Amino acid sequence: MSINIKVLNSFAFLALFSLSAYAEMEMNTVETVTIVGSQEDVAGSATVLSNEDLAKMVDTDIHKILSAVPGVYVRTEDGYGLRPNISIRRTAPERSGKITLMEDGVLIAPAPYTSASAYYFPTTGRIHAVEVLKGPAAITQGPSTIGGAINMISTPIPEANGGFVTQELGSDGLSRTHVTYGVNNGALSGLVEMHENSVDGFDSIMNMGGDTGFDKSDFLAKLRYTSGVHELTFKMLDIDEMSNQTYVGLTQASFVTALRALPAIVIGGLDSLVGAVVGSLIVGLTQGYIAYYQISIENSIGISFGSGFSLLAPYLIMFVILIVRPDGLFGKEEVERV
Repeated sequence: MSINIKVLNSFAFLALFSLSAYAEMEMNTVETVTIVGSQEDVAGSATVLSNEDLAKMVDTDIHKILSAVPGVYVRTEDGYGLRPNISIRRTAPERSGKITLMEDGVLIAPAPYTSASAYYFPTTGRIHAVEVLKGPAAITQGPSTIGGAINMISTPIPEANGGFVTQELGSDGLSRTHVTYGVNNGALSGLVEMHENSVDGFDSIMNMGGDTGFDKSDFLAKLRYTSGVHELTFKMLDIDEMSNQTYVGLTQASFVTALRALPAIVIGGLDSLVGAVVGSLIVGLTQGYIAYYQISIENSIGISFGSGFSLLAPYLIMFVILIVRPDGLFGKEEVERV
């Protein structure tokens, strides 16, 4: 009987030791949770990507950064995150139209109902932190918060005088320069920041050549005056962007090619291969004829059609043909059954 008691005591000691070791292991693997706001003013869920988190990612593409946030879905367009398509909780991602985008708590555009991200989005390379609000917490941030809200926090004014310089070089002519310097003299403090990012692009255009990248420059200045519990901050931001890609990821050259191909397809007929060939010949001859004789015609009638009239002329022909033959020259006419 005593032997059995000793055995049971041994098993109990081993089980207790295993539980304590497991509990200790669990305590060592608990992740740090950042609380946004307070219990009174935040409802729903929120995620904060701190400056340390962004530094670990080593990426300036907002699509790749937000892919680490649960419930956030992204759809890339140009490969660099210039014009993001962001979805929170499975809302429509087109132009991030179902979420509110902010920088330092301010809407990124004065017209939030007009696809603001289609023409401006903060440069991720100079962003200090990112806040993602989901659920009821986002309703206080403004309109278009069906999915949620994303607030990008710019570089703060430092607590002590200082700054840093970052220079990155990469393939496809990639160059990124980030310079900041701030001063803090108590009541009056300020920050100056410059961010330059350029790349030739990774796309290749067959038989056309040319760059498919972008050149984007940001200049930011902050000035803060503090008096007791009151604080006044002035912020100025100037952005200059030269992009060789359209909003759908096409290059400027390929976009013009698509514009030239559309009249040819419609003129010949959408369902006819022969019509596509004939339509292409009509468009090509029309553009060549207009480009060669346009100056003579303008001088004879005394009217200027403009430098881009050769691109417009095929559309005029397409309009006339659609009136006469809605299905195109060689398109099959649909049979309506009564």
